Order: sequence, then structure tokens, then C-alpha cells
Amino acid sequence: MTDSTFDRLVSQISDDERSELLDELTRSIAPQGDTVLDEDRQDEYSDAQELVEHRYRQLGFLTRFWLFIRSIFFSVSPVDLYERDMLKALARRVDQSAPGLISVGEQIALPGLYNRVRELESAARSCATLLGPITGVRKGEFLTVLLGLDFFESRTVFDTEMNPDEVAEAHPDYSESDVKRHMENCLEDTLQAIPSDARTRMYVNARYIDNLRELAGFEFAKFFALFHASHGTEVESTSLRSAAPYLERLSGLFQGLRVSPGDLMIRALYSWLRLDARDGDDDDEGDENASTYRVRNLSHSLGVIAEFGRTVPLIALTRVALNSLHYSPDRAGGGEDWFATIKRYWHNHIDASHKEFVTRQRRTALMNRGSQLMGTTLQLMNDYPGSDDREPGQYAGTLGFLKTFFDTVFMKEHHGPLRLLQVNGQFYKDANRTEFNDSFETLRTIPDRIRRLRRDISEEGTTGIVLHRIAQDFPDPQKRKAERRKALVLVHKSAAQIASDTVQALRSVCAVLNGILYGEVGGPYDTLSNLNSIDGRNSDQYRKNLDAVLVSCKAVEETLAGLFDLESTQDT
Repeated sequence: MTDSTFDRLVSQISDDERSELLDELTRSIAPQGDTVLDEDRQDEYSDAQELVEHRYRQLGFLTRFWLFIRSIFFSVSPVDLYERDMLKALARRVDQSAPGLISVGEQIALPGLYNRVRELESAARSCATLLGPITGVRKGEFLTVLLGLDFFESRTVFDTEMNPDEVAEAHPDYSESDVKRHMENCLEDTLQAIPSDARTRMYVNARYIDNLRELAGFEFAKFFALFHASHGTEVESTSLRSAAPYLERLSGLFQGLRVSPGDLMIRALYSWLRLDARDGDDDDEGDENASTYRVRNLSHSLGVIAEFGRTVPLIALTRVALNSLHYSPDRAGGGEDWFATIKRYWHNHIDASHKEFVTRQRRTALMNRGSQLMGTTLQLMNDYPGSDDREPGQYAGTLGFLKTFFDTVFMKEHHGPLRLLQVNGQFYKDANRTEFNDSFETLRTIPDRIRRLRRDISEEGTTGIVLHRIAQDFPDPQKRKAERRKALVLVHKSAAQIASDTVQALRSVCAVLNGILYGEVGGPYDTLSNLNSIDGRNSDQYRKNLDAVLVSCKAVEETLAGLFDLESTQDT
């Protein structure tokens, strides 16, 4: 993770102007209980049967005697009969606590329950939309931010020791593989040093996020279908028994949402939403409006979920629907993979950043070599676009190399001798003549092909206009990157073809020149019949000029081929 991601998130946490939004988000995520069950003190007993027996023993003699008499008629034990009475009492308390959800006498779920769950669905979907990236492809990045807020030492390591350029600068004797090994060792040491209390908080916060995702994936449609048995649009009542499996799963999901996430988690969510709204947009006022909307939207949605947990006694309702006091929701899952997720994220980061580092190092070396060959400083072609609109594209180095070569060395040093050879050279072999002519003409077309490519990617060009439209239509960085990648397929293909044609043409020219100057009889490349007189009195100097062109072409071809091969392996 680049430090810009972390720093941009953390830098917003102390922003006093937005403290009201942060407080609003904090208030929306409050611990949720099942007040209908609190008086049963069920946590003091190992199971529901023990609770029933305890309550039965507390009954007065006359009540127990009456239960005994009734048990004879119902052919059940007095304790079992008392459990039935407890279930009926629990159903009445559910109805009193949350009126309109069920009909106790008819054992049905009323449209009121449908409406409450419909509100829950809307809130869950909204949370999934707002928090989708941090529960999916960017989960490791978000958990790293959380860890950095909780365990500051990790932030120091992530900001410095995970940066291959800084590692290489601090350890100039390191090889490329040493740099990567250093990063991997620092990662392992940092993760092992996380204190136990920080590990616990990370688990709780990760579980909360996972359960929000699971809630969004709940089978809402199947639950709602129960209330449309006649396949009409009107919401009808349905039996509690048919709703029981869904209530059971929903009750289990809410177990992971009953513990409020920590303050750092809330602050991280707040900052993440504001950062996400700002990505890819230069409109500060629009950014601020978007970020405020996102925070308030999340606050509202989380508030609806919390309110559902506070006012809908899910566990009690599920016991009534299942007609069993023995039901207890499973222990909430989720969050267990937080450590592995962070570790996987950073290993992927190390692999990617080290690959980019190696590419930069090797490209710099090749560009420096090219600068020496041409006697001028080579520059990347910065207007050559990539999928990331903040950096030059895949073949920016190769095209920068080509432009400088053809503007300087080729036109000033190579073109004259090669043109004279094309016009006056008398080849023994027609195949040599054809190969030389084709290669030389290819080289002469390259500057114009580069100009056409640059016109295409300029603001007025076909591809440039498409890229501008993508920037306007896709504010989300990931979607914009994907669209730019698709739009640039032909551009990259064209750039690669220009480079490939140049390399092949230079190789052919070098082969022909080597045959002319140093070829052997019977070899594939032969000399010229008029080599000693091709430039009249200056023939000796011309031979020297051809030899200089040969040496230069070989060096340029080798450097260009290395740079082109290197950039061809990059992500577009």
C-alpha cells in the first residue's frame, strides 16, 4: 500500500469541521440487545431445559399442583407443560414489546414483520453498496488501515519498510532479491508483534464488517415470498412456522452485530467514505457534498440496522416460531480471517511493488544507457496514456527512446550514409538489396507513425476524446481504470508494433552492414561490388562512416530491444 492511501485516510480523522458527521456515525452503531429475553437471564444456565426447571422449582405449591393436574389430561410432564406456558408467555411479551409483528393466538407473522424486514433489507443493501470494496477486493487494504490506527508501530513499517525504493536507498548493497527478502522479513516480524488486545479488537471489527456483508446476502426475497402466498401484490400474513427458518438465520446473523465496533473502526469507516468520494474527482465542492452524503447515508443505514436489533426481539421471536425454548443462535462467525487477509494483502503488495521496482530500476539503467548512446538525456513520453491516468502508460519509455533516437542520432548520423547506400550501393545478392531497402524504408516511416500515434492520444484525437469521456463518466477509480484499459488496447498494440518493427529493421540493417564490411564469401550477407568507389574520393571515409553506423545501430538495437521487452511485461 502506498503511503498516500494510509495518510489520506488518517489525515482526515482530526478534521474538527466534520466532527458532527463522525458523531452521527458513532451514534448510529450502538450495541443491540434482546430486551424481551433479558429478564430470563438465560446466560446463567447451560441450556433452556435448565432454565425451565429452575423456574419451575421457584413456583408455589398450588401452581405446581395445578400443573400436575393439567399434565394428566395432556399426557405430558408438569415441567414440559410449564415450558409450553413459558412459550405462550414469551409470545405475549414479544407482542407487547413489538406490537404488530405476530398474532399470538393465530401463530402467524403479520405484515408488520414484513415491513420491518423490508426496511432492514434496504439498509443492508445500502451498506453493501457503500462498504462493498472493504468487504471484497480492498478488504486487506482497509484492515491494514485499521491495524495502523490501533498498532502504530505497524504503520511505521508499512510506510517505510514496505517501500522497495526506500529499502534500496537505505541498503545500497542490497541486490534486487535482497530488497524483496527484507520486505518479507519485516512483514513477518511486524505481524507477529501485534499485541493480543489489538488482535482481539481487529477480530471484533472484522467480524462486524463480515456480518454486514452476510446480512446483505440474506435470503430476503424468499422471506418476502412467504407473505405473497396468493402471488398478488398485497402483503398477507403467513404462518410463524414457515417463517421460522429465516428468522433463525437472521437471528444468527445479528449475533455478530450486537457488539458495537470500536471507535477506531468508526473513524476508519468515516475517513474511508470521504476518501472514496474524493477519488478521481477534482471538484472539491462536489467531493465534499458526495462525502457528506456517503457518511450520512451510512449513518442512516447502520441506524436502521441497529434499530431493528433493538426493537425486534429476534431470539425470542425465533423461539416462538420454532415453538422451542431450546433454541439459541449460533456463535457469530466472521472476522477469523483478518490476520490471513492482511498477510495476503501485503504479500501481494510486496510482489507487485517489487516487480514495479525492478522494472523501474532496469528501465532507468536502459534509459541511462540510451542517454549515453545518444548524447542527450532521454525522457519518458509522458503524454502516452495508461490505465492509471496519473502515470505514463506501458510503452512510455520505449516511445521516448524511439522519438529521441529518430530526432537526433538517426537523422544526423545514420540517415545520410544509409541513404547513399540505398541509392548507389551495388549488391551482389538481390535478397540483400531487398532486405536493406525494406528495413531502411521501415525506419524512415517510424517518426511519422509516432506522430500519428501522439495525435490519436491527444485531447483532439480519437482516443484522447474517448479517454476524456471516460474521466467524466466513471468517477470510481477502479471502474475508470478498467474502461481506460479497454480503450487503450489498440493504442498499446500500435505502440508495440512500432517498437517491434524498429527493432527488427535495425537488426536487418546491422546484418546487411556487417556483411558489406566484414562478410565472408558464401555467407548469407555479401559485400558491395562498388564499395571502394561508392563515394568517390571519400570512399575510405564512407567505410568508416558505415562502420560507425553499424556500431551505433547494434548498441541502439540491443538497448531498445531490452527496454521494449521489459515494458511488454508490465500491466497495461
